[in-house]
Amino acid sequence: MVSCAVSRGNISSPADLSGRNMPVVTIRMAKGRTIDQKRVIVKEITETIVSTLNVDPSWVTVLIEEFDKDCIGKSGKLLCES
Repeated sequence: MVSCAVSRGNISSPADLSGRNMPVVTIRMAKGRTIDQKRVIVKEITETIVSTLNVDPSWVTVLIEEFDKDCIGKSGKLLCES
C-alpha cells in the first residue's frame, strides 16, 4: 500500500529565493522497501513533478513515511494479518 500526496506549500529555505511555492511530495507506505527502491521512486517522482509543473529539481522535496504493517489497516484488517 502506497499513499502519495503533493502539496505546493511555502517552505522558507535558501533554495526558495524566488518566493515561489516549492512542491512537496509525501509518500506513506508500509516498511520493507529497499534503499534502491526508494532511490528510484524519489528520482521518478522528482522527474514527473519537474516536467509537469515546470520547476527546478532543487525545488522538489520528497518525504517518505514508513509504517509497520501492524499500524496499517485495510478492509477491516491489519496488514500484518493479511
